[in-house]
Amino acid sequence: MKFYSSCLALFLAFSFLSQSSIEFNFNEVYIGSNLGVNWKRHYPNLSFSTGLTYHINRIDQIPIGTFIKNSAFAENFGQRFGLQLGFEYYLYKNDFFKIGLFYSNQISLMNQLIKVYSAYDTLVSNPQSEFDFLYTKYERIYGPVFTSDNVIGITLKNNITKNIYLSTRGGLGILFWKNTDNSLLLIGGNKINQSYNFTSFFSIGIGYTFNKKEK
Repeated sequence: MKFYSSCLALFLAFSFLSQSSIEFNFNEVYIGSNLGVNWKRHYPNLSFSTGLTYHINRIDQIPIGTFIKNSAFAENFGQRFGLQLGFEYYLYKNDFFKIGLFYSNQISLMNQLIKVYSAYDTLVSNPQSEFDFLYTKYERIYGPVFTSDNVIGITLKNNITKNIYLSTRGGLGILFWKNTDNSLLLIGGNKINQSYNFTSFFSIGIGYTFNKKEK
């Protein structure tokens, strides 16, 4: 919490000294897909951002046999919303585009969905492979699970007009998560309450800069 409080204080301290913009994004993160809206503050080679995400439930696209990865499932309206924080440092810029490095942190608290197939009968008297069994699909919603997705990577900002721009970001990072559902049992009867996963990130969006002065 101290880290996020410090970031927020720094963001507010410079709010009146810089340009600002609003940016809308589509994000592919480790736990699934979301839409984001960011309020950004811009400086000559740096920008800070804070905003909200809205998780997109896609139960038909949750894969079989995964745990956490692409498995987020918001059971109510409140769980769909998360928080995102970040900054960008531009290594090169001209009148048409900027390119640099970014850090992004997306935080959520929502349920997860497990899908697995389990064999319950055989098709032949002497089964030799997985194709010789009948399977039933098992689904279980658990949680909520707290996730903090931390990513660094490359950011590209392309100017369309004086005030409108396109934003593209991609990178790698690490996802820290904590499960609050103590009733969940995994294979072997073991409980897993918290861990981390290596993650990837892709984002594309459009933004509008207010009172633009810099070239």
